[in-house]
Amino acid sequence: MNTLIQALSAILEGVQFNLIETEIALDGTERSRQVRTVSATELKEVFARDECGVVRRSFKYRVNDNLFEPLVKELQLVLRPFIDPESGRFGHAISGGHIWTSVTVRPDGFPQYTFHSSPKSFAWAIIQAAAVQGADTACRLLQDLIDGKPARVQISTVLNGLRLEAPLSVRNDIQLVPLSLNAAELPRLPFSPQNPPKDFLGLSLLKLTFSAEPALFRPRNDGNEQSVELQKSMVGLNLDLLCNALSLQANLYVDHGLIWTEYPDATAFCNFDSKPPTTVPNWARLRPLRLKELRHDGHPDGAGIVPWDDSELRHLDAEEVCRTVEALEKVESQRYASGTGGAKERSLCIAADRWRRSKRNNAGRIDQYIDLRIALERLYVWDFVNGHNQELGFKLSLFGAWHLARTIDERRRIRRTLRDAYAIASQILHGGKTKKSKEGNLSEAQDLCRQGILKLLLEGPPPDWGALVLGAGDDEPDISRGPEGPVKPG
Repeated sequence: MNTLIQALSAILEGVQFNLIETEIALDGTERSRQVRTVSATELKEVFARDECGVVRRSFKYRVNDNLFEPLVKELQLVLRPFIDPESGRFGHAISGGHIWTSVTVRPDGFPQYTFHSSPKSFAWAIIQAAAVQGADTACRLLQDLIDGKPARVQISTVLNGLRLEAPLSVRNDIQLVPLSLNAAELPRLPFSPQNPPKDFLGLSLLKLTFSAEPALFRPRNDGNEQSVELQKSMVGLNLDLLCNALSLQANLYVDHGLIWTEYPDATAFCNFDSKPPTTVPNWARLRPLRLKELRHDGHPDGAGIVPWDDSELRHLDAEEVCRTVEALEKVESQRYASGTGGAKERSLCIAADRWRRSKRNNAGRIDQYIDLRIALERLYVWDFVNGHNQELGFKLSLFGAWHLARTIDERRRIRRTLRDAYAIASQILHGGKTKKSKEGNLSEAQDLCRQGILKLLLEGPPPDWGALVLGAGDDEPDISRGPEGPVKPG
C-alpha cells in the first residue's frame, strides 16, 4: 500500500485540474459557469468547504502515462484477490470508476447496487479521491475495504408533508434534517430540471445509514451474480414503516419522494456533480410547499420561500419517535419470523398504513373515510372479518371505547364517534347517501384511531377484548357492589 501512496503522490505533485463551477438557479436551470485551473491542494480546499449545494462542481484532468501506468499496476497487485482473470474486473459496493452497474430495488424500498470496475477505470476514481481527501486517506479507505471492513452506505429520501423545527437524531442509523427556506443553505441534493432547488425548500431530509458487504468481491462467471447486502439494525425496517411512525408522531400524512444513495466515507471516489452519486428516482414525486411569497435578500442565492402556514412546523421528540419506530419494527419482525405473517401483527401494520392514508390532504373525503374504516377494522375487529356491518360497527365502537377511555362519559363519546364514522364509511361503500351533519367527525375519529394504534404499539393488546369490556383490570369502582358485597335491589 505504501507503493500505491507514493504513486498517487507523484501524480498529485504535478497534475493540474480544470475546476468547473456552475450555479444552479431556483428553477433548476444553469445560471453561470466558471472554469479555472487549480492545483491538487487548491482543489482539496474547495471541496472541503462545500458551503453551497446549488453550485455544481466538477473537474477534468490529464495524467502523464509514465505516472499513470505504475498506479494501475499497483492497483492490480493490491486488488488481485478480487479480480476475475477472464474479465479483468473486480466487484465493489461503492460507486467509483465503475464500468458496469446492477441496480435493484428491494421489497423494503431500499435500492441495492453492485459495481464492477477494471483497475484502470478505478485508477481515475482513486486519483480523484486522493486529490480531494489526500493520498493517505484514499489509500486507507481502500485498505479497509480490502481487509473486509463493510462499506458505509447512506440512503436518503426527501419527505413530503413534514416540516421540522430542528434536526432529529432518532437513532444512530436514522437522522432527520429540516431543509432551509434559503436556497443558499441547501445541502448537496439531486437537483434537476424536474426537481429544481425551489422544490426542496422547507421539506425534511431522512438519512438512513447501513453497512454494505462484501465491500469487495470477485465477480462470478456462472451467471449468478454476487449481490451486495445492506445490513439493517432490524429485519422489519422499511421506508413505509418509517413514514407510518413519523405520521403517527406528527399526526399528519408523511410520505417519501426521491431516494438516492451516498457513501459518507467514499464520496470523493464518486463522480462530482450537483446530484449525489447513483440517484434513484422513486415513483413518488416531490410535493413542494405552497408559495406565499418568494423573497430576495439582496442576491439571487438568498431567495427563499415563505410558506402559507408557519404553524405546520412540527416539533418531534426523538425518544417518542424511536419508541414508535422500534415498536413497528418489532411487529414487522414478528411477521417475518412467522413465515407468512401473523394475522394480528399484519392487521396492526395495515391499520397504521391505512390511518396514514386517511390523513392525505389530496384525497377526497370519501377515500379518507374508507381508509379510516379499514384502519379501525384492522385495529379492533381484525378477527371478526366475516361479520355484518352492524355487528362489526357495534364491536368496533365498543372495544375502542373501553380501550381508550376510563370513564363512562368518555366511553360514551368515543363509542358514538367511532360508530358514526364506521356507519358513514359503510354507507359510502354501499353507494348510500350520508348526512352532512355527521361528516364532521372525521378528524375526531382519526385522532381516536391514532391513539388506539399508538397504545397497542407501545402497550400491546389486552389478553382478552371481551374481558376488557367486562371491566377486568379497570380501576373504576364497581357501583353495583357495596363495601360488604353486592347491593341488594330495593
